Amino acid sequence: MKRAAPSVEPLDVSSGDSSGSDSDQLGGKEKGGSASKPAAAGEDTKRVVLRKESHNVSSDDDLSSDSDDDAGKGNGWNAFGLPNSSKASSVAEGALIRRAEMYQQYMKHIPIPAYSDSVIPFTSWLGLAGSLKQLYEQPLHYLTNVLLKKWDQQRIGSDDEHRRLDAIIHPVRAETLIWATEEVHRLTTSGQHLASLWASDPMYHAYVDPVFPSIKLD
Repeated sequence: MKRAAPSVEPLDVSSGDSSGSDSDQLGGKEKGGSASKPAAAGEDTKRVVLRKESHNVSSDDDLSSDSDDDAGKGNGWNAFGLPNSSKASSVAEGALIRRAEMYQQYMKHIPIPAYSDSVIPFTSWLGLAGSLKQLYEQPLHYLTNVLLKKWDQQRIGSDDEHRRLDAIIHPVRAETLIWATEEVHRLTTSGQHLASLWASDPMYHAYVDPVFPSIKLD
């Protein structure tokens, strides 16, 4: 019976986590099992808490994404003012096309004024355009205003940049040129083409002249 004691010692000195846990269990049994059960219960509790936390995080992410989607479905636009869906984008595009077509129809029915004998002095194309609007009480087309601005910009860096424009181009010819250009824009511009230009220009309102109440459409 004295030879049975050495058989327990090899279990205590073996390597690895399993051997360590076995030794703990043996030690716990020798002490009545009071140490091993609380340790195992603590580890099980930690695992349950970690699993709950990971589950809660994923649930929060899903809820936040769902709330964002619901908010987007509610108004059709996100916080940056962009459409949340292709449907909202198509609705905005359709509204812009209708607005451009209404504008084009309005401008199309404004008759080009008859030539007056007055000679208007001017230093720039936009300056001459402003004088024509006051004299004839008519708006100029969006495309005409944009084109005249480009003509003024084209002079920057030229030899005659600081020279009066009416000293380079006669006022009568300049006025005739503007009204000829205006007639082309009023009669031949497509509403869809105009809408595509407006969609790419967030400041297009700056080149759309206000309505003149005194205008009588044909």
